[in-house]
Amino acid sequence: MAEHLDDLQALLNSFDAVPAHVLGHSYGAFLCLMLAIKEPSLVRSLVLAEPPVITLFVSTPPKPLELLKLLVSKPRTAAAIINFGAKGIVPATKAFRLGDIEAGVQIFGDAVFGHGGYNRLSKS
Repeated sequence: MAEHLDDLQALLNSFDAVPAHVLGHSYGAFLCLMLAIKEPSLVRSLVLAEPPVITLFVSTPPKPLELLKLLVSKPRTAAAIINFGAKGIVPATKAFRLGDIEAGVQIFGDAVFGHGGYNRLSKS
């Protein structure tokens, strides 16, 4: 990630486009957020769509001590992360390892969008 942040910073500087309006989706959104934290003078505004910010709270996969500390300091955040892992990541990963790609995508999609949400989204 550090290399990607450096690349983004170099790109903005090479176009003499700072401070810039930056936008990103998913990993790109996370990079834009990290750029704003690391070098706020480069960013005029942020538009972030679905940044995967879980790593701001715990590593992936989370270490038990991290979760324990988070349970004490931010119990609702910890509960959400544990729930997402238990109902989404762990069973989806198991399905993928067993070669059931469709079930893995379904499980993960439901964990992200709510039960049945993945089906509603994929049909629209």
